[in-house]
Amino acid sequence: MADDPGTSAMWNCRRGPLRGMRVLVGGQTVTAQLLASLLADWGADVVVLEPIAGHRGRRVLRSDEHSALWWKARARNTRSVSVDENDRESDDVIFALGDAADVVIDSPGSGLDAVWGTDLSRIRSADARAVTMSISPYGSTGPMAGTAGDETTAEAFAGLAHMTGDPAREPLHSDYPVGAAATALMGGLSVMAGLYRRDHLPDGSVGVGVGSHIDLSMADTVLRILEFLPAYHDQLGWVPERTDSTSPYQVPVNRWRTADGVWMSFTGNTQDVVARFLRGIDRADLVEDERFATNAARVANKAELERIIATYFAEHTHADVEKSMERNGVPIAAILSIAEVFEQQQYRERGTLTEFTDPQLGTVHLPNVAVRFSRSPGRIDRLGPDLDQDREAVVREWISDRETPVRGGRVVGDAGRVDYPLVGLRVVDNANVLAGPLCATLLADLGADVIKTERPGTGDLFRSQAPLKNGVSVWWKVMGRGKRSIALDLKTESDRESFLGLVDHADVVVENFVPGVSATMGIDPAQLLDLNPSVIPVQISGYGQQGPLSRRRAFGRNAEAYSGMASMTGYRGALPQHTGFPVADSFSGMFAAFGALAAVYERDTSGSGLGQSLDVALFESVFRFMEPQALIYDRTGEIWERGRALVEPGLWRRVIGTKDGRWLTISASDMEALGRIAEWTGVCAEALMDPELDLAEFGGAEDAETRLDEAVRRSIACALDSTIEDLIGSAHIADRGMLVTVDDPDLGPILMPGIVPAIDGHTLAVRGPAPALGGDRGEILAQWCGVRT
Repeated sequence: MADDPGTSAMWNCRRGPLRGMRVLVGGQTVTAQLLASLLADWGADVVVLEPIAGHRGRRVLRSDEHSALWWKARARNTRSVSVDENDRESDDVIFALGDAADVVIDSPGSGLDAVWGTDLSRIRSADARAVTMSISPYGSTGPMAGTAGDETTAEAFAGLAHMTGDPAREPLHSDYPVGAAATALMGGLSVMAGLYRRDHLPDGSVGVGVGSHIDLSMADTVLRILEFLPAYHDQLGWVPERTDSTSPYQVPVNRWRTADGVWMSFTGNTQDVVARFLRGIDRADLVEDERFATNAARVANKAELERIIATYFAEHTHADVEKSMERNGVPIAAILSIAEVFEQQQYRERGTLTEFTDPQLGTVHLPNVAVRFSRSPGRIDRLGPDLDQDREAVVREWISDRETPVRGGRVVGDAGRVDYPLVGLRVVDNANVLAGPLCATLLADLGADVIKTERPGTGDLFRSQAPLKNGVSVWWKVMGRGKRSIALDLKTESDRESFLGLVDHADVVVENFVPGVSATMGIDPAQLLDLNPSVIPVQISGYGQQGPLSRRRAFGRNAEAYSGMASMTGYRGALPQHTGFPVADSFSGMFAAFGALAAVYERDTSGSGLGQSLDVALFESVFRFMEPQALIYDRTGEIWERGRALVEPGLWRRVIGTKDGRWLTISASDMEALGRIAEWTGVCAEALMDPELDLAEFGGAEDAETRLDEAVRRSIACALDSTIEDLIGSAHIADRGMLVTVDDPDLGPILMPGIVPAIDGHTLAVRGPAPALGGDRGEILAQWCGVRT
């Protein structure tokens, strides 16, 4: 298709913190496409290379309206250039585009090597300034490198599927793209870290130094956000099993059905929240009841407490429950379907569900850009492009109009060999519990100097998060790693001045107060930017800083329910479920870290030196990846039902049992892969797409290892649904260094996930366990502020 001059002009005035960045995507996978759209949402010019038959995402299991809508949704804001895989001159086009790009993203086995017969190493050797990324199921090293797999098998291998679902049934994969979305977010964070190190030279100046190569494993990413898993097993001997939607170590956590048939979700993260919840169900008497007075007591009496709660919900309507919980300040949410999402005023007023006009579909509604940048917001400029729609414009803008090539970049010194890519970045972690602290931990993993500011006496509420060993929270020891702690009472003038002194020297400040609280304390974004115009204040909340629900408290499971995710998780025809880990908190923490680095990138490369605030909402971080479901509902009126991934385009999968009592996940992302499975199972492709098909007999004929070996030989995406014991004994995990031991003064050696991703030229290691409360006060004030105490 010839280029539309109007489209070209539009592209040259795109908005967002990443405008001016050029990204070339050769990877033909769902994860690479999600990462491409995330970068494009924030203003990057993203060009997707496609073979002449189209992106692998177009060659889906069925040729129908749904397939076209998936592409329209997932490829939004990107541009398309088709390169003939049989043309010998294709290398010239690819290298010319790679030479012009800041970032090149590939998926080995289904990208540059498999389609065009080239690879990233040749582009890397030609352009030392580019940040290149390889996204694969198990990484580029280790005994499983090159093994067939995808986002679904990565969830199985990393232990997520084993923790999700009914204990009496097979492990469960959500119809929500957990593995793909998590890897795309980690990819965005990693790209920004690579660019930060490239553009910040050893002498502290900003310029173009040496790029780096990032080896991003989907399985590594899932294990990284399941950070509690190895620590729990290592310290407590636990192998977390499926517990439906409850928790084995925290009570109450569940979803209950109201008198009018609405499922509602609640997580009792802290003692205070549980007390308010008990008052919300009109049982204030239970707050002091010795059976329920502590989390340990509630775990011991779980069945009785569940009976009491279920009875209350069954006798009250969902509206009555919401009113009572709101009066008591309890974070709770109804589990919404995509149709109910479309009816929510919060989505409309915040613009979370945005309206867009597409030349082929007309007016459509779909998820807006996640993370609100105060000064340079991103936007949706187009849905998925037609094949090769942008060839003329891309060649002209990226290649032909350049007076001289920039091959090799301006290599200054040895900037790419600094051990940690974020060395020099200063972060104040003024957040509590999960999403905010995780954002800061991810930045600390990559070398940022993170100062954790905490309330004197109690500190971060996660310090008391169950389960405990010797009175110490095991999860906190992992979550707090790599940080330093200073205890500050922000209600006192002296400690508030100390806090503002840190902000005056910081690049990023992270908080997750209920909207409005930081303003009353004199530390909201406007006040911080007035003090330090270059700082990036990051605000994380359940429902965002604006909208009718903005002041409502929320934990991750509430956001998963409100976003529509929980309604997509569960067995076909059964009840809604939650996954085995806090998706909304993890995704919000990753979005916040990714967004903070994007804002730093704009601040430092635009020459303005100005910071801006970020508004991250838990529910939006989840809803962002539901664009196909939203678009399908908008155009067809069809509501995504649980278990639909058994038959939908690019999502085919089955969990099969084996004779030794184990479970295997097999999946296919195109007709070719499904054909290999058909040959292996002896079941035709058409029959495999029947959601009622029972493959139990096929799986039960052999043991798991035999079946797994057979699948690997046939290049079928297959993985054992691993437990933490399987992972600890895995040669691949050991080779990748994804489980590390860190010495802690309270608990001794602790096993925890290593640092994701692997970045070529950087020796990354966990720099220490969680700090003692306030243990670094003197050192921090002296180093950051020059104040001696």
